[in-house]
Amino acid sequence: RDAQESRGLGDVYKRQLVGFIPLATLAGWFPFHWIFYLQLIIEFAIVYLIIWAILYKREAKKVDHINQLLKHKK
Repeated sequence: RDAQESRGLGDVYKRQLVGFIPLATLAGWFPFHWIFYLQLIIEFAIVYLIIWAILYKREAKKVDHINQLLKHKK
């Protein structure tokens, strides 16, 4: 299950990068410099992983709570 989530996470990350960066460049939001793109990708990855980790932990707590409730009902 975790492998599927990681694969899904990677797919969403790639789609966001491939969709967002070219559109932002064409719109004139980003300069056309390779160093800028490298920094952008690294920063995007860091922020993306931090947000994912926070959401993952929060959802894991919810699932654990639901599992505890189900165990007590049996």
